[in-house]
Amino acid sequence: MATNAEDKYRCFAYEKNKDMVDHIGFQLAQSGDATCNGLSTIEGSRTLKLTKGVHPMGVCSFPAWMTNALAWHTLDWHKTYTFGPKNTSIKVHNASDIPEMKALCYNVTSSTERSFTLLAHVTKGCKIGFVCMAFYQRSQHVIEFQMSNFAGNREEACTSQFFDKSSTPFVTLITSTPQPRKCPDLGRYNPLKDMKRNKRDMCQEFTSLRMGCNRVDTLEFETDCPSEHRVESYECHANWEENGTSFLITSVKGTRTRYCFVSKTKTIKMRRRE
Repeated sequence: MATNAEDKYRCFAYEKNKDMVDHIGFQLAQSGDATCNGLSTIEGSRTLKLTKGVHPMGVCSFPAWMTNALAWHTLDWHKTYTFGPKNTSIKVHNASDIPEMKALCYNVTSSTERSFTLLAHVTKGCKIGFVCMAFYQRSQHVIEFQMSNFAGNREEACTSQFFDKSSTPFVTLITSTPQPRKCPDLGRYNPLKDMKRNKRDMCQEFTSLRMGCNRVDTLEFETDCPSEHRVESYECHANWEENGTSFLITSVKGTRTRYCFVSKTKTIKMRRRE
């Protein structure tokens, strides 16, 4: 640990590289003591030639079913995804519109009519590396994706060590103006007995679920008890099934509040995935 001024301070001299066409970089030198005596950019206790890292060019593009939307949002609106020039990159901004990440399409590993997997070069703050990203089209207005852990080189990013699709979580994205769609499994449903509580707080639970009864694009949770009668209405936007589990994207009518309801065919128990 430095204990005096001689050990605490060093002098640095630097200038832009003159031998490079675009002058992208610096020639830097460090003094060996706490003075600048005799120091130049090419003479010192330590000299360095610094060059600016070159960002790779996008060599592939995202599919039209993704880029046709001007922007994609997470269900809670905390993040927004937009595309760069020529649709070769995707940028992520937080709720304050501050850039958080940029992913450049480096190589397409697989592509179908409704899915797209790519190797991407990612910049996140000062962190740079490669990731594998898999996108899935659920409807015209809903997509989901999975992303691997950061890898230091492109050969590793899409390997099972960094990207296990069976355990990697999904991120659900929706457009700014999703259109109402017919709800699935139309009908009226009552909750299972084990979902009901004692009489004092049973009004905290819904007493019936109506799927498309009043309107085919509307899901309604009805609470009907002595103290009150209320109905929570949600507009259906997209639904799909995966490994026996059904997913339904909805919004609270008249708001931008989005929810994803997850259900199993053999039970009507439902939970929200936000």
